[in-house]
Amino acid sequence: MAFGCIPIVSNLPANIEWIENNTNGLIVVPKEVPEALNTAISMNIDEVSSRNKDIIQQKATKEVNKKIFTSIYDKLLNR
Repeated sequence: MAFGCIPIVSNLPANIEWIENNTNGLIVVPKEVPEALNTAISMNIDEVSSRNKDIIQQKATKEVNKKIFTSIYDKLLNR
């Protein structure tokens, strides 16, 4: 996602947190992979890439995760 690729992922809870099907990637079952490749090729790479870079900036940078992590510890210590 961070490198501008169109994710084609399986239907797992962890993937669903990051991918909205047909918006910023594809969620497929194994038998749909050949069709998914054709669908991915037809997606607007600039829109998908931009959306995914925004998601990465909001959820997956070291800075963001450091804040989340320290926030959890702060809450635990302040109980």
